[in-house]
Amino acid sequence: MPLQFVALFVVLSSARSVMSCDDIVATNGWIREPPPVATVAAGYLQLENRGDQTIIIDSVESSCCASAAMHETVVDGDQMRMSAIEALILTPHGTAEFVPGGAHLMLNSPSTPICSFGW
Repeated sequence: MPLQFVALFVVLSSARSVMSCDDIVATNGWIREPPPVATVAAGYLQLENRGDQTIIIDSVESSCCASAAMHETVVDGDQMRMSAIEALILTPHGTAEFVPGGAHLMLNSPSTPICSFGW
């Protein structure tokens, strides 16, 4: 199945578009290992829409933690801060990248310690 998230990762919700899992391919996924006392972790990956219709992803879920969300790093004057991504729009045959310093998945309150890994 092309959508290959390790059980830890994410279920993408696309309430505003009719699609099948074959339309979205996730690659190059990895999680930055947080410090042992951290209550959040960041996940990164690339998403590709192989379908012919725009897909809007408006939520994410994870079995590894209490909640998950899409965030992006925003430069605000001389400071950097995180801002929630309310909806990710994947155009037909388009891609989106979740990378350090940019968009990322915020994994809140992991149920077990998260070790750095990729797929």
